[in-house]
Amino acid sequence: MKLDNTKELPETMAAASNNHNEAGQDQATMPVFAEDPDAATESGENQIPESETPPSDVDDSVNAPAATEPAEMPVKDDSNEASESDKSITEEKTEEKTENENPADVAETVPETQVRTESVTTNPPPANNQNGNWGIVGIILLVIAALGAALAVIILRKRKDEGTGKKQKYETIAETVVQQNTPGLQIECGVAQTIGKREQQQDSLYCSNWKDPKALMTRGLVAAVADGIGGLVDGHLASQGAMQAIRSAFLEGSSDDSPSDRLLTYAAAAQKSVLQINQTSNCGATLVSVLITGKTMQFLSIGDSRIYLYRAGALLQLNREHILRRTNEEKETFYGTGEKLTKKRAGALTSYLGKENLTLIDRSLQPITLLPGDRIALMSDGVFNTLSEREIMAHLRRNPETAAQEMIQDVDVHANPIQDNASVVVIGIE
Repeated sequence: MKLDNTKELPETMAAASNNHNEAGQDQATMPVFAEDPDAATESGENQIPESETPPSDVDDSVNAPAATEPAEMPVKDDSNEASESDKSITEEKTEEKTENENPADVAETVPETQVRTESVTTNPPPANNQNGNWGIVGIILLVIAALGAALAVIILRKRKDEGTGKKQKYETIAETVVQQNTPGLQIECGVAQTIGKREQQQDSLYCSNWKDPKALMTRGLVAAVADGIGGLVDGHLASQGAMQAIRSAFLEGSSDDSPSDRLLTYAAAAQKSVLQINQTSNCGATLVSVLITGKTMQFLSIGDSRIYLYRAGALLQLNREHILRRTNEEKETFYGTGEKLTKKRAGALTSYLGKENLTLIDRSLQPITLLPGDRIALMSDGVFNTLSEREIMAHLRRNPETAAQEMIQDVDVHANPIQDNASVVVIGIE
């Protein structure tokens, strides 16, 4: 109801302006009667007809015969019956009464006909004209303020209607714009590794350029860790060949496919590279990899290396390890056909790069939404077999570069006499 009354506001103000204009004219002319009490009295006397003007020098005896003639007798009898002394007394009372009355009272007692006569005076006093002008200016300002208020209400009402009637449409448009123009989250990476107690470094890792905003927008970021299998020969060649294949496929391949398909293509390139090496050797390697595009991430793993997501103080392993212990647990639980395994045999790989007819691949089919403060850690078994999850979380609270360096330093501090190669890539989302 407020909106409807506001729309009628200009017409109401126009009517008020006319009323104020008339009042302004009254106020401009009414002080004429109150400016000087004597002047007000004289103005009243000027309205007396000439026939009623009392003679000043004519003797009463001379006027007496004229009063007896009905044809020449004035309408008012008191002008002929009053004596000179009575008239003077009357005038003195009139002046005394006028002096005791304030200007406003005098103005109110003036006859209506007299007020109307003064309101059309062509030359009102300058002071009264100034008061009238100020009144008009005030009215104009009020009208302008009212129009501004009415316009503001109309605009607010229009916006409200648009927000109510087209809310869903605007939300859809806004979501589309964000998806098209948002470059993604700020990304930082840290990498580190140690040879441990082994004679050769068989781990390899790769992280694409995270400092180039254009590259992040067009291709995203890929990170990977490959752990060469020590039980086979030339494990270092397998891990290095896998990283080189992934790097080439990422930089030279198409970025039009879905992130999940792209990551699968990179793994296929790594498998092909290791199989080529195996034509003259017998090697293999595990693989964990992630691809970040915009604000989401996809992952893929083959073997027993791990991918962790650290978020809000909690550590979550994303991938499943391809080792005999996991398979045996499932057989025993579902079919009762599990076998008793030694510790060494329980950790044997059931899937890895370089294996013929590779089928066990763990990967995400739906993207994982990343949030500011997230940490993604890709690591070989030389890290998580030495450090507890509590220790890993403590390091992941730091910035990515510091987290990676201190995590590997912590592995060396444990001084495991049979320490394996240890490698880690830490990705920070800000």
